[in-house]
Amino acid sequence: MTKRTAQEYQRASPKDQREFDSWLNSNAILSSIFAVGMLVMALAGFGTVASDQSAKRVITVAPTSAGGILVEPVSFTSTSTKINQ
Repeated sequence: MTKRTAQEYQRASPKDQREFDSWLNSNAILSSIFAVGMLVMALAGFGTVASDQSAKRVITVAPTSAGGILVEPVSFTSTSTKINQ
């Protein structure tokens, strides 16, 4: 609070002071809830980098000249950052 704001608060009526205090408390509560939510999301995502074992597999299906179907599994590596363990 600046000096001017503190002086305005002291000169305000008791009703205005209560309204300001209520507004300040509500903002503090909402900010705390938001901060806890951000912390929970950060902790939930900590260390969840995809590994080669969890990479999806792509299957290529193509017709053959003999009238059959060729099924060839093709795997790919994850493009995410790998962490050395």
